[in-house]
Amino acid sequence: TSLHPNQRYPSVADFAEDLRRYLRDEPVLAKPDKPVRKLSRWVAKNQLLVLVVMLVTLLGAASVMISSLLMVQSAERQSVERQARIGAVVTSISTQAHQIDSELMRFERLLEATASATAQVLEHAEVDNNIPIYTASDFDNSPPPPHTDYSEFHKMPVNFEWPVFKITANSEARAATESMRRMVQLRQLYRSTLLRSHADALSWEFDWAKQLLRNKGTPLVWVYAGMDNGLHMAFPGHGAYDDEYDPRERPWYRLSAKKRGLFWGNAYVDASGHGLLLPCSTSIYGSDGQFLGVVGVDVSFRYLIEGLLTVENLQGSVAYLLDDFGREVVRSDVTLKDYENRIYDNRAKELSEFPSEHAGGPYSAQPR
Repeated sequence: TSLHPNQRYPSVADFAEDLRRYLRDEPVLAKPDKPVRKLSRWVAKNQLLVLVVMLVTLLGAASVMISSLLMVQSAERQSVERQARIGAVVTSISTQAHQIDSELMRFERLLEATASATAQVLEHAEVDNNIPIYTASDFDNSPPPPHTDYSEFHKMPVNFEWPVFKITANSEARAATESMRRMVQLRQLYRSTLLRSHADALSWEFDWAKQLLRNKGTPLVWVYAGMDNGLHMAFPGHGAYDDEYDPRERPWYRLSAKKRGLFWGNAYVDASGHGLLLPCSTSIYGSDGQFLGVVGVDVSFRYLIEGLLTVENLQGSVAYLLDDFGREVVRSDVTLKDYENRIYDNRAKELSEFPSEHAGGPYSAQPR
């Protein structure tokens, strides 16, 4: 019907074929389908296939969404668990730090009480000539003073009934003797200081307390004093002092002499055989302000490492005990044997970036 012959069907048969195509809902030759029409015609003919593809696509999208949600929930749960672990670690470290601080303060209070009592007896106590006193030579001779027995803890014979006194060659004999007879009256207090470092209520009357001192030991190993006149006292009593020993030349004496307050010194290897010890000392004065001497205690490094610096539920961690200047005193990942194999000089080493580097120096070790 077109006015232009080239736009007409070539024949009636071609026209009839297009009609049959139209009736079969197929593309006609007179007007070919555009892409959208082709797609819609294909969808109409393949509805089942299209439905399956759509379902698969929806299921895939749902799976991706569900997986994403599960990953987000898992990440949130891991974050909560991580925060909980961090909180537990912080709490554990805080608790440990508080325990360390409390223990060191308790040792300081014991030292303050011992030092105060020593100053009082030196100035006000009556001289009792009936109480025996024992010097280092008495402990070195045979037989030693009564109640001197081998201590598994100290690795040497010690006496938990009597202190030992060492008089330097230039000490004034009469003054030193009077000081010894006054200080020996505090022998039970010195013993109580050691016992109370383990537990405040611990008493020498308990048999197991005696076994504790001799075999297992207490956090405080020695109680000692060095007088301005050169007299030295140590508890428990023991021998093995050098003839030239002078307490006024010891680091713990120089650390605190004629100063106010308590001072923690640097670790030293105990020549008496007890390993590495940490000293704390303080000066004592008379009522007129005159300097009398220095009283100190030694803390066991074994107790510091195994009793204070071990943080529970924190494997692979390293705990450090630092002084007021940020210098390392002891660390938990170094064994006591490692420390004992190193000889320390009288200066604490600066902490470098973790892990810290260690270097030892000469240190003259003497009994307290």
